[in-house]
Amino acid sequence: MQHVLTGFGVFLGVVAGTLVTLLVQWVKGWVNQKKRRRDFKFELEFNVAKLDKWIEFITEWRNAVNSETMVSFWRYFDLSRVLSSAANELLVSGVLYRLLDHEDIAKLQKIFGDLSPNGEQYMNNQVSQDKSNFDKSQATMHVDYWERLFKDHRDTLAALQKKL
Repeated sequence: MQHVLTGFGVFLGVVAGTLVTLLVQWVKGWVNQKKRRRDFKFELEFNVAKLDKWIEFITEWRNAVNSETMVSFWRYFDLSRVLSSAANELLVSGVLYRLLDHEDIAKLQKIFGDLSPNGEQYMNNQVSQDKSNFDKSQATMHVDYWERLFKDHRDTLAALQKKL
């Protein structure tokens, strides 16, 4: 009888240890997910601020186009400086799929595609082109396009920030 009670005690100890381990792992995962979600919100907030700054630069670009003084416009749009590591981490871990729907993820992909090294090069080449071969109507089209794009991206990121 003593051996049965000892065996039963060992069994209960193993079960209790397993349950405690599972509970600790669940709590750690929950805390980690909450931290990643907070980091993602910070990234969205940071990127909204960057877009606001670039929209101000676009206003300066528009003023230079309207006054036909493009040679005085010397801003550089560093689009590749957006933060996306927390978003990528959430995407790889699969947590992003629980936080956002398909449409929101597609919008986020477009934003990060536009705000990339290629987008940076493309935009700054347009500014350089407008400086070297000034055509007011074409330069106005460039300004309008980027202003609309950045405002849309800013509004999308702000809406995603509120969803979280």
